[in-house]
Amino acid sequence: MRSKETRLNADTRLGLCIEQQGYANLVKVGYSTKDPHLRVEELRGTGLPHPFEVEYDALVFDPRDVEQAVHAELRGEHEAKEFYRVSASEAVRTIRQIVKVQQKQVIAEHIRTPEPEMDLRRSLRAA
Repeated sequence: MRSKETRLNADTRLGLCIEQQGYANLVKVGYSTKDPHLRVEELRGTGLPHPFEVEYDALVFDPRDVEQAVHAELRGEHEAKEFYRVSASEAVRTIRQIVKVQQKQVIAEHIRTPEPEMDLRRSLRAA
């Protein structure tokens, strides 16, 4: 049996929603085995004219299941590869909805520009 620390390192990934500056309502939704900020740095070297910003990331178990379901949910807005023509807030809502439906455990999450209702939920949990 693996220790909890080993399980976290082996089975969890960072799910992320990143937005490229200069492109309104165009986000990349996917998962990476790397820290999302390191992944964004890698994307900077691909010749794109504007940098990416991490809008949301979450540490979850079985992120590929979440990714596939989010891609299916957003298929009508598909632009290319993992890019979707939606706002970052819509992409984040979709990711969080899929995580809830699939009953995935969120170990940690970060929202760059949280919506008011997200802040309220965090405040209530802290109380």
